[in-house]
Amino acid sequence: MCGIIGYITNNENQNLEKKFDFYFNQQNHRGPDYKQKLKFSLNKNYVCLGFNRLSIIDISANSNKIFNDDNYSLLFNGEIYNFLYLKKKYLSQHKLETDTDTEVLFKLLILKKEKIFEELEGMFSIVFLNKKNKTLILSRDYTGIKPLYYSIYSNGIFFSSEAWFQYSISSRELDFNKLNFFLKFGFNHYSSTLIKNVKKVCPSEYIIFDIEEKKIEKKKYFSLKKQSEKNDIDGTSFQKLIDNVVKKNLISDRKVGVFLSGGIDSAVIASTAKKFNPDIEAFTSYIEPQNN
Repeated sequence: MCGIIGYITNNENQNLEKKFDFYFNQQNHRGPDYKQKLKFSLNKNYVCLGFNRLSIIDISANSNKIFNDDNYSLLFNGEIYNFLYLKKKYLSQHKLETDTDTEVLFKLLILKKEKIFEELEGMFSIVFLNKKNKTLILSRDYTGIKPLYYSIYSNGIFFSSEAWFQYSISSRELDFNKLNFFLKFGFNHYSSTLIKNVKKVCPSEYIIFDIEEKKIEKKKYFSLKKQSEKNDIDGTSFQKLIDNVVKKNLISDRKVGVFLSGGIDSAVIASTAKKFNPDIEAFTSYIEPQNN
């Protein structure tokens, strides 16, 4: 996992930058391999971006950076399992500086914009700044594995992988409707937190934020119903599907392991993974009861 944090505001102050720096450093545990902060002006707005990297694909120093140029900036947490396929499909004529999936995603977002979300296979949270048309895109993978929180006020937008930054700049006013939801069902509402105006990007959603107008547009790029209608799977093709998915998930420049829960699902995953990586390690754990 990596760490994302940032803001775009037309009313920057020293206190805000101090809070940003504090929570940027607090996210070191999310990405201990590298950290970077970018700060620049965009018309009358101030942009501050922070990234903590945990290197998984292309662990060389070449990929230790926020992918950024005169027109675009990308913050990315996750893995794109089919990035080599997408690289071959769309970027065969492009010269890339690294072997990381992040650079491939950066180029694809420039080339295809938000349409590329429909083709991504992976787990991710994405913040993509288009400096040319003054928009910011926030997105999460279709099952919501990777977190991404945001808050919008009259002076701008604030976002991060962990909600502490949003809490620090909010009025910390409880949302009693969401608290009631939590007490009833035992988990937080899918798009909100217990604090007013601290929101979550929903799974399979992307949000387009207009920096000048301070308005957002929400869209879905994935539908389970449409996906199930597209695929009619029998027993043979189901096994091929499992093989294909597990094989894609094994892409990494680090060692890969499997956690065994004792159920059939993790056993099937471990057995399938062994086909493609004979040296894969399996782990199981338990909590030893304490004697009072």
